[in-house]
Amino acid sequence: MDRYDLHTHTTCSDGSYSPRELIDLAVTKGLAGIAITDHDTIAAFAPEVLAYAKAHKIDLLQGVEISAYYKGQAVHILAYDFKLDVPELHEFITLQEERRRVRAEEILEKLRAHGFEITFAELQRSHGSPLGRPHIAALLIRKGVVENLDEAFARFLGDSAPCFVPMRQPEIPEALRIIHAAGGKAFIAHPHFYNDFEFVKELAAFHFDGIECYYARFSYQVNMRYKRLAERRNLLVSGGSDFHGQGKPFNDLGVAYLEKANLFPRKNSL
Repeated sequence: MDRYDLHTHTTCSDGSYSPRELIDLAVTKGLAGIAITDHDTIAAFAPEVLAYAKAHKIDLLQGVEISAYYKGQAVHILAYDFKLDVPELHEFITLQEERRRVRAEEILEKLRAHGFEITFAELQRSHGSPLGRPHIAALLIRKGVVENLDEAFARFLGDSAPCFVPMRQPEIPEALRIIHAAGGKAFIAHPHFYNDFEFVKELAAFHFDGIECYYARFSYQVNMRYKRLAERRNLLVSGGSDFHGQGKPFNDLGVAYLEKANLFPRKNSL
């Protein structure tokens, strides 16, 4: 059975495995292919990474997880099968990285107001770009402020915590326009998280191409609810683990996947 995990992250965003290490793990897990879907960056798709995947017989799909919003709520969009050389896509990614940088600086300012002296230069040295809350959490752990990621989010960084800052994000139509202009396909990421099926149905009314129906360790019954919605709306189906490595240890690579026979058609293979 040829399995594809279509939702993974690397050290180019907030994962703990480099792109090459992720490819090695895919080989170990017996996967036929993976999509790297880092947050708001396509930095993983360097020529040497593409060559490494080919040499190790891993079918590598280009992807990115884009942060957007709808009705004041964060919505993640998985983009696949886009052309890597589209200037407008690169401009959009650069803007997303800048939004993340501004947000990180605002979070650090709040942390300093709570008595924790952490500079932006320290944060950049520890990771680079794009920056997210997990990177700030990792720095808090290294400085001994908290013991683990859960504590960092509970005390400081979570949506209801005192140092939370929402990220300025594009609206869904703008994100979809960019993806489609680059020849890509746009999927609603992990609809399982919204706890509001009506909200997901509203999202599906936008010009999405598909839904991530198989996600992480959710049950067959839950996954089938979103698959039926995709079928009713004539949308494509995706599936993946949302693998991050140390950041989400229970989302092991390959715990959710699509079989090759069910993979959506591709126009822009790497």
